[in-house]
Amino acid sequence: MTLQFEKSDERPDTNHDDWIEWRLDGIGGSDVAAAYSGLYGGAYKAVALRIGVDVDEIPAEYAERGKRWEGPIADGIIAHTGLYVGGEQMWLQHADRPRHRCTPDGFLFDTPEPTMDDALAGLEIKTRFPHAPWPWHYWITQCQWGMYVTGLPRWLLVIATIDSELDQPTGALTAEAVADVKYRWVYADELMQANLVDLADELLGYVDAGRLPPPTSADALPYVKAANAEADATATADIDDLADLISRYEELKQAEKAAKEERVTAEAVIRDRMGEATEALTSDGRWRVRCGVPVRKFTVQSEVDFLEVYGPKHPELIIETLNRDLAKSTMPDEYDDFRLATRDRRLTIKNMEE
Repeated sequence: MTLQFEKSDERPDTNHDDWIEWRLDGIGGSDVAAAYSGLYGGAYKAVALRIGVDVDEIPAEYAERGKRWEGPIADGIIAHTGLYVGGEQMWLQHADRPRHRCTPDGFLFDTPEPTMDDALAGLEIKTRFPHAPWPWHYWITQCQWGMYVTGLPRWLLVIATIDSELDQPTGALTAEAVADVKYRWVYADELMQANLVDLADELLGYVDAGRLPPPTSADALPYVKAANAEADATATADIDDLADLISRYEELKQAEKAAKEERVTAEAVIRDRMGEATEALTSDGRWRVRCGVPVRKFTVQSEVDFLEVYGPKHPELIIETLNRDLAKSTMPDEYDDFRLATRDRRLTIKNMEE
């Protein structure tokens, strides 16, 4: 088949900064997936990145982990699917909408020496540690966006769970470090893709106007703080239409506090009833409670004992830290002198009718 995408004319050889600049001039798969799912800052972060707001990107160690494992995982795909991987990390843009872009982890072919017209599917590789979440809707949205940009009918989503103890950022990549690999085919959904196109155009509209969209998810809060880090005592804000939301916010704060107290009290009751038992089952068979033997923890005393034995021979293990509570209580003025400005402006709400 002949693919509908175009390789970006703006692509230089391998400069990462140029890739960032190219990426921020359009909307990519991670941006539209974040906006669609509300995860990772949602639409707010996607726009903020593009209008000069200083926001945090993906942690470097996560990006580095993914990059390290893409090759070994791709090598295993042929054994699972019989298809070859090629065309990794190409800079692509939609043939008719050049600001709709993607950078696939690769393409799948049924021949080891293909041309791009031989591509049968796209490839998205994800790495995660055990107990990390499974944001399927985010991943699948990225795949749908890739299919929209390229015109391919399907995409292979590969999720590798990496053992956090065996994964070595600077060492050899070993098969033992891969705890599990899941393969999932995602097929083109034209209705979903149409919604994503509208969403991407909406994001670009905010970008071109230099305005931020309203926050729609909890993940947006850190980026809202970053975007509004500067304070101006002369500025005004219209919050008349937020009266009900402010009231609900205060209700939720109180409910959150009450819920925490109720949860901790419930835990105390359950632990008390369990006593010395290690396992019990409710009579209706619904709930099994386990309360195992005391766990071993590395405590403050453990640290003292460890440093007494190993500290003299391993000074690199010792990090001097400040006892903040003690410093604040004994040297309050000096402690205050060292406070630094942050992006986190304190939010307080008072009920003026009370």
